[in-house]
Amino acid sequence: DLICYRLAADRFWLVVNAGTAAADAAWIKAHLSAGTLFTDLSPQLAKLDIQGPQARELLEEAFGESLPELRYFHFQEVTLSGVEGLLSRTGYTGEWGYEWFFPRAAACRCWKRILAPGHIRPAGLGARDTLRVEMGYLLYGHELSTARTPAGASQGRFLDLDKPFIGREAVRRDLEREDLEVLVGLQIAGRMAARPGAQVWNGERAVGRVTSGLFAPSLNRAVALAYLETSAAVLGQAVEVEARGRRLAAKVAPLPFYTAGTARGRSAGGEEP
Repeated sequence: DLICYRLAADRFWLVVNAGTAAADAAWIKAHLSAGTLFTDLSPQLAKLDIQGPQARELLEEAFGESLPELRYFHFQEVTLSGVEGLLSRTGYTGEWGYEWFFPRAAACRCWKRILAPGHIRPAGLGARDTLRVEMGYLLYGHELSTARTPAGASQGRFLDLDKPFIGREAVRRDLEREDLEVLVGLQIAGRMAARPGAQVWNGERAVGRVTSGLFAPSLNRAVALAYLETSAAVLGQAVEVEARGRRLAAKVAPLPFYTAGTARGRSAGGEEP
């Protein structure tokens, strides 16, 4: 639940989950190699997420300046209306957009500036959570925790076990476990949402629990993310999910649930550069 920016060959910037920032900082400091310096910039910085297919055009309108051409998951240091910061083509919504980092002292000024034309609307964490679940994005405290390794969440993808890293042996052991629980998507019949912690059943046998669940307005149906026993984590597998004292029919579905996101492919102004 973080992004690592490589600013230079020997300079890296980590953007972590706000809820775990203090614990992450303590862990990093405890594992620093000789000659490595660490600085927690959290108190000094602010961040605005501008997300949606028209993000680029509306930001350019708000500031009266052209933005740099950035590919998905690329970034550049920029100065907008005299405010120096870092503009990143990333986000947590599945749509085209930016994460913009700048000095905290400029936060109110920048906030007012992007809202002034009247075409960008504020959105809260509820909206963001809906979008990230529709995209199958993981969240610390739900799909990610200190009680799990990445083995079940990624099923081995994105993990290079040929390279040394802290926790490699724990991941390798988990991947070899027959009882490893695997993260899957669930499409639920109807509109009733299954909440985190709800049990998932295969017949009369409990096979896992929901980690995130909600009604997805983009899909007009309820969906959920859940960890299931490997035997039940098969695309198309019929299961039942507990919700408000009932069992709802569901099936294991591919992720992302929402497949029309613009994050990678197109802004309102054209193709991905």
